[in-house]
Amino acid sequence: MGGGFGGKQEMLTEDIVVLAVLKLRRPVKMEFTRAEQFYGATTRTASTPTVYRPARAHRHRLGRRDDRDRSPGRPLRRRAGSLLRDGTYDIAVGTAEFGNGTTTVHKQITAGALNTTVDRITVRQSDTGVVRHDTGAFGSAGTVVAGKAVMLAADSLAERLKTFAARHTGVARHLCALGAEAFDCAGRVVTLKELYEAAYDKGRFDEIAADGHWSGSSRSVAFNAQWFRVAVDPDTGEMRILRSVHAADAGKVMNPMQCRGQVEGGVLQPGGPGLRQRPAGRQRGAVHADAGARDAVWQRMQAEAE
Repeated sequence: MGGGFGGKQEMLTEDIVVLAVLKLRRPVKMEFTRAEQFYGATTRTASTPTVYRPARAHRHRLGRRDDRDRSPGRPLRRRAGSLLRDGTYDIAVGTAEFGNGTTTVHKQITAGALNTTVDRITVRQSDTGVVRHDTGAFGSAGTVVAGKAVMLAADSLAERLKTFAARHTGVARHLCALGAEAFDCAGRVVTLKELYEAAYDKGRFDEIAADGHWSGSSRSVAFNAQWFRVAVDPDTGEMRILRSVHAADAGKVMNPMQCRGQVEGGVLQPGGPGLRQRPAGRQRGAVHADAGARDAVWQRMQAEAE
């Protein structure tokens, strides 16, 4: 549920797991302790949460505002698109896909620019031998920044194909219209397969390929607000969520189901630790390396079950 949230794109201990698999010749899983999760995993930018109680709201209704900077550095995306021999398209992207749904969005954007369907688009990802540097997927950059680069590449490819089709048919460029599988140039239909073969015969692959890049500046940021109605036991301090309401000012949503998953995942992820976990820390933010809060929670649950 939800997206990647920038937490799965860095290489941390994957090499250790791979070496263990090669050595043992069996499946291997490496799991961090709660303490290791804090000092051995990826981190986000500085965050200053402010919890406040609206002046006219009931006492049990709390709001939360997050003042963190969601843009670590300036994201940079480069994309390449090309026509394939079978008349379909190839789009090469640098953004990693790890369940965040960028593949679907990039196909949607490409299909819209090339007037085709998503089943006629192949996406290649995270290969620096195909596209150049990509700063990664975080803060929905896979959609709003990488998506912009994909759109620029697809738009450029559509224009190049139109120019090539006009030259190939001898028809004025403005009379050529791109369809799902062919160009219609003033009544003469030339398939995308035919255009590929023509480019191949002439050695003009530059006519059926294009690049696009986007630095992420300037771009808008989605604004969110979250409310919880909670019940607190005054004797034990136990807290339960009675109602959760989230508002997302997301602008134009490319994929409603994916966006909803991002929102729900973002609400649920901090909700569990907030209610069930209390990481014990030392000065300067250091985390105790002994049994963490996660172990303590499971021990207490087991004791209550017994």
